[in-house]
Amino acid sequence: MVIRVPRSYAIGAMAWHHRLVLRIGLFVCYCGYDLWLQLPVQSFREWPHPVPSIWVRILTKASATLRHLGGWITRQIPQAIAVEHTVDLPPAEPPVPNADGEIRLIVMCQNEIDRLPLMFAHYRSIGVDRFFIIDNKSSDETRSWVAKQADAHLLAADGDFAKADSGAAWTRHVLEHYGQGHWCVVADADELLMFPGSETRSLHDLANYMEQEQSNVLLCSLLDIYPKGPITNGELATEETLTSGRYFFDPGHLWSPIHANHFAANGGVRRRAFGCLPCVVKTTFFKYETGMLLTHGLHGIWPARFSAIRGATIHLKFDSYTPPARQPLMTDFSPLGNAPLAMYNFIEGTAYWKSMQDNPQLEFWTTESIPFTGTAGLIENRVVIDTEDF
Repeated sequence: MVIRVPRSYAIGAMAWHHRLVLRIGLFVCYCGYDLWLQLPVQSFREWPHPVPSIWVRILTKASATLRHLGGWITRQIPQAIAVEHTVDLPPAEPPVPNADGEIRLIVMCQNEIDRLPLMFAHYRSIGVDRFFIIDNKSSDETRSWVAKQADAHLLAADGDFAKADSGAAWTRHVLEHYGQGHWCVVADADELLMFPGSETRSLHDLANYMEQEQSNVLLCSLLDIYPKGPITNGELATEETLTSGRYFFDPGHLWSPIHANHFAANGGVRRRAFGCLPCVVKTTFFKYETGMLLTHGLHGIWPARFSAIRGATIHLKFDSYTPPARQPLMTDFSPLGNAPLAMYNFIEGTAYWKSMQDNPQLEFWTTESIPFTGTAGLIENRVVIDTEDF
């Protein structure tokens, strides 16, 4: 099956001066927004701060301008940074029945056999009815393991990852063909969705609530959890150990509304340990309709009507961390047509590499770290937000 990204979303369809303006605007937005995150504007708003009021007004105005610039770009051209490309992707196997009301999960993976048992167990426990696994040339037992799961469908993505818009085209294809009108979860194999009371409530309960409040997207914090001791000595989380108190997290994510359809969040352990500014917001759970536009990494979606509830996407990148084998290159982070995003990812990847070179026994844990024991602790620390009527 052949997918073609519409030319209306392709940089190649724009005049050269439009492409230049777009790329300069994206560059300014990325760099300017990173600068804003490093300014103490949040402190001015939330805590008393002995700074002259004129500087508070200037910094507040500057941050608002940057947010509106980022919001305009996100609203108007969230997928214009993609280039036109054609990717081969076969139909899902086995064939997918037409079943209304299912919660469907889409995961793109490569060599994730060690992660799949926990991922499937977790999502089955919270009500996912059908799994779509997009596998990009795994050399381990991923494909054979998935083939044995009665509720899973395998899509063999044997094409070039970069030519598939860093895999985003494959995800869009699955959503268009198998996600229409369904509540969907889109996640990586090391990402586990949690929401208020998800130990006892299902995604069907959450979807029903969101239908009643007329929302279509659950906004989530991307929450890194980590072990006590060197992160390279940790053990992969299992169903038994995940919420046993063996792993920890950093509190203090700061939510910032950019505009009605987009939020930003920063904070967490990666900002503290690596000095970088990772995007720690995910739109992991949503009701998919034709024409929805998803950003790279699912950090934003449009159009969006956010629920009053906030969830958490638990990120298992650091439960047992394998550091980069070499210094990252710019070419390692090159989504086609999106040089600013490539630069952003390159800077973050380089920060990981340099920190691990300086301290191979790097520990994230401090006395301020909070044990991860489930959603109750996340609600207490305002990572997850509940409502009275859910």
